[in-house]
Amino acid sequence: MTKSVKTILVGLGATGLIDCFTYLISLFGKTPRGILFVGRWLAYIPKGQFIHHTIIESQSIANELLIGQIAHYGIGIAFAFMLVKVYGKMWLKMPKLGPALTIAIITLVPPLFILQPALGFGIAFSNMPQQGVLILKTSFIHVVYGTGLYLTAIAINKINNALLKSRKSITNKAEVETSVMIPRRKFIKQSGLSMLTLALPFSLTKFLKHNKMENNKKFDVIIVGGSYSGLSAAMALGRALKEVLIIDSGKPCNAQAPHSHNFLTQDGNTPAQIAALAKKQVENYDTLTFFNGLASTGIKKNNGFEIQVTSGETFNADKLIFATGIKDEMPNIEGFSDCWGISMLHCPYCHGYEVRNEKTGVLGNGEHGNELAKLISNWTDDLTLFTNGKSTITEEQTEKLKKHNIEIIEKEIHKLEHNNGYLKNIIFKDGSQSEIKAMYSRNSFEQHCKIPESLGCQLNEEGYIKVNHFQETSIDGIYACGDNVTRLRSVSNSVAMGTAAGMMASKKMILEQF
Repeated sequence: MTKSVKTILVGLGATGLIDCFTYLISLFGKTPRGILFVGRWLAYIPKGQFIHHTIIESQSIANELLIGQIAHYGIGIAFAFMLVKVYGKMWLKMPKLGPALTIAIITLVPPLFILQPALGFGIAFSNMPQQGVLILKTSFIHVVYGTGLYLTAIAINKINNALLKSRKSITNKAEVETSVMIPRRKFIKQSGLSMLTLALPFSLTKFLKHNKMENNKKFDVIIVGGSYSGLSAAMALGRALKEVLIIDSGKPCNAQAPHSHNFLTQDGNTPAQIAALAKKQVENYDTLTFFNGLASTGIKKNNGFEIQVTSGETFNADKLIFATGIKDEMPNIEGFSDCWGISMLHCPYCHGYEVRNEKTGVLGNGEHGNELAKLISNWTDDLTLFTNGKSTITEEQTEKLKKHNIEIIEKEIHKLEHNNGYLKNIIFKDGSQSEIKAMYSRNSFEQHCKIPESLGCQLNEEGYIKVNHFQETSIDGIYACGDNVTRLRSVSNSVAMGTAAGMMASKKMILEQF
């Protein structure tokens, strides 16, 4: 069921609950006429009359009740879309009463301050007797509407989950052909009205019970990290019809990088542009849900895994995929972190072409400095190796570097002078300086997320999560992909590993459930 269909059904269900409530009122001899008056008011608008002295005295119009009913349900659906727009698709998957009631209260503003004056009743019924009672009644009806939003969303999820469970229980084609299970679309169509009726008997105790159940809903897979690799894994899983939760804090490590390269069809675009387009495409898959937050802890349970986020919510899944990247450890040099990813670079294949033939530096010492300087010499003849202290490069290596016109400067660096991240000069502790346009550095790092290690996932000698060719870690049911598993840091490689992780996780689940 798509997000739009769910939202429409939620709006219909909530509005239907209002009608049930007003019908109960009519049993006590008081027939509400609000919908009729709204229909009359709307019918007069094409005639050029928006404000009435009093709508009660205005001449009745043909079909005004029908017009009012259509508007009544249309407004109910529109406010349901407002709820989903404000709180996101996550609310449809895990409805909470608070947000629904919040929208219900906020939507008191249009009827009290726009509609009632237009009907001639004054702002917030100021022209009517018993103004306070009328405001209270209107407020209570909106509370009923908000409650209806919540109850209907729960009912839809129960029906949807029952359908998914029924589908999973069918294990072969013969069973599909002989099964008496109602087809999904037919089921939804036939249960539309009954769903509204089901909402009525729930007590407040059951509200809380169902809210807790939905908050602890079990997904097929939880993906921690929603950048390129995580989104790619999510798309593969979405296309495999798996229920997936993507937890992401929205802070990618390449946020400062001005452009991304070596990715066909996206060469030269900013990382943010690529990620935004990727997320938009991934959101088309209805079984995928996004949660904006930071995963803090993970627990292995008998039937899968539990992930808790810093805001306190917990989520459960059969499988986990960590696409959490790494955290670069910056040297204690003023200006270094400001330039990182802009003109202080880690990969010549990602950024070298844009600074080719420029005055370039390599920050490093020993074997790492020597190897990086040799590599960068491909992109420029104006290259200097800055060891930031006494050189530990061997005499043989030093001679070879000098033969290729690579100067070695052993002065300690005080700070990097730059303009919005673009290097200008290296300022040394002795007060001297050296002009520079770009510099490469291989920094140490740590895993951005500690949960895989806490769950027992092994790291290799370099500090990356150890995975096999299927992106499986050393712990069954846990996968990892992206920068947290390899030194080859590129968007294209992250996307490829994410796709592999998503495919392998879904394949394993399919075979386990067969």
